[in-house]
Amino acid sequence: MLTGKAYAFLGEKPPAGKGGFEHRLYQDIIYRWLNENGVKAKIEAPIKKGSPRTCDVLARSTEQGIKAYEVTLHFDNLLENLREDLAAGADEVVVVTRDQEALDKAIRMVSADQRLTPLLDRISFATMNDFFV
Repeated sequence: MLTGKAYAFLGEKPPAGKGGFEHRLYQDIIYRWLNENGVKAKIEAPIKKGSPRTCDVLARSTEQGIKAYEVTLHFDNLLENLREDLAAGADEVVVVTRDQEALDKAIRMVSADQRLTPLLDRISFATMNDFFV
């Protein structure tokens, strides 16, 4: 509630994206980092054209192909997001967490999912700190 009022007071627009403030802020930071590093990116973009399913941040480059970034603050839909992103054609999916503790939890969850085992080479992990380098 106060976030919207704060942005209005400052005359600023809130970060693009879906979810709560923290999730949208992280999407914006990743998006800006990618653009600053010469990678074309979009927030809440479909991996396949015309698909209603979007990933948090989508990056496309000739060197790395299609890379989906999934901001993971809650783990309820992490595994489903990974399976859907990879099935939709992402060459790689990067799971982004707020800190090392959450990163370790994400790695354990993904490693334990037998449906993702053959796809582990296409999944990587990062914390938000990695986008401030």
